[in-house]
Amino acid sequence: MTGTDLIRVETFGDDDAGVPVLLIHGFASSIRANWESTGWLRHLTEAGRRVVAVELPGHGDTAAAGDWAPADLVEAIAAVVEAHGGTADVIGYSLGARLGWELAGRHPALVRRLVLGGAAAVDPLADFDTDEARRVLDPADPAEAMADALSDQLLRAARAGEQVLGRADGLETALGFIAGIQRQRYDPASAVPTTPTLAVAGDKDELAATSTWLLRLVREAGGQAPDVVVLPGRTHANAVTARGFKQAATEFLA
Repeated sequence: MTGTDLIRVETFGDDDAGVPVLLIHGFASSIRANWESTGWLRHLTEAGRRVVAVELPGHGDTAAAGDWAPADLVEAIAAVVEAHGGTADVIGYSLGARLGWELAGRHPALVRRLVLGGAAAVDPLADFDTDEARRVLDPADPAEAMADALSDQLLRAARAGEQVLGRADGLETALGFIAGIQRQRYDPASAVPTTPTLAVAGDKDELAATSTWLLRLVREAGGQAPDVVVLPGRTHANAVTARGFKQAATEFLA
C-alpha cells in the first residue's frame, strides 16, 4: 500500500501483468464498498489485470484532508499513474467518473482507455447546501428531508456511507468533502478526453442521463466513443454491481 497527502492507494493482482486498471470510486464509497464487495477486484484480477485502486479523502481508511479542490485530486491521481508505469486503463464510477474524465482530459498520455460508470455531465454536489444538511441532521430539531430532492438523495447516500464505512466522523467528513468538491465547478467541455471512452449507466439512473453528451464531446474532439451501454433495471446505486457492466468494461479495455 502506498499513498499521497490526499489519497490512499492499494494494488491487487500480478505486478508484472502489464498496463494496470486504475479504479476511482464514487462519493460516500470506498475501495472496499465500490470495488471489492461488488466483485470488481476479483473479476479484473481473474482476467489477468493488475489493479491500482485509489481512495479519496475522508473515504474508507483515508484520512480527512483539509484545503483541496478537485484539480488537486486529479493531480494526485495522475501522480499515482506515473508511479505505476506511466499509463493506465481507468474505470471511474459516479464522482470517480468525473475525476477520470478530468484526468484523461488534462493528462491524455496517462490514460490508454477510459470507462465512465454512472457519469453525469453536471456535478450533483455543486449546489448541495451543507448548512441546510446540518439543520436536517440537527438532533435537537431534525427535519424530515432537504428541500432539494437530489440534495436529499446525496445526504441519504452520505448517511448510508457512514454506516458502510464505519467512520465515527463520517457525516461531518462527508460534508467537508462536498465543500472541497464545490471549490471548483465541473466543466466537462474545458478539457475533453480524446482517448477511447466507454460509458455505462443503468436505465433508471437519472444522474447519468447526460452520459451521451459526454460521449458526443469525445467524438467531436476526435476520440472514439461507442454508444452508452445501458443496464436494464439498474439505478445509480446498483449499476456498479451489474455483471453486464463488468463484462462491457473488460471487453472494451481488452
